[in-house]
Amino acid sequence: MRKKRARCFLCLFLLLLLLSGCGSKVPEVIKNPNTEFVTLEAYGEKDYVVPENYEHIRDNIYAVVKDGLIVEYKKIVLQSGQYVWLDCEAEEIMK
Repeated sequence: MRKKRARCFLCLFLLLLLLSGCGSKVPEVIKNPNTEFVTLEAYGEKDYVVPENYEHIRDNIYAVVKDGLIVEYKKIVLQSGQYVWLDCEAEEIMK
């Protein structure tokens, strides 16, 4: 009976020891004070304006639509700290 009680006590002690670490995660802000969190609304905002007749194709490539037809493709690139629209070659669209 004494062995059984000692074994139960040992199992209980080990279980408590294992569970003591659960839920004790350190928040990212404490681990790395330079962490910046971005809201979902701010993440979706672009630093440039997309004209209404531009349809997003992929990445930074857009189709210019006129009267329901695609007339050309443009890409937006960052040059000297400002976003500019450049003509896009067919090879870039097919990549």
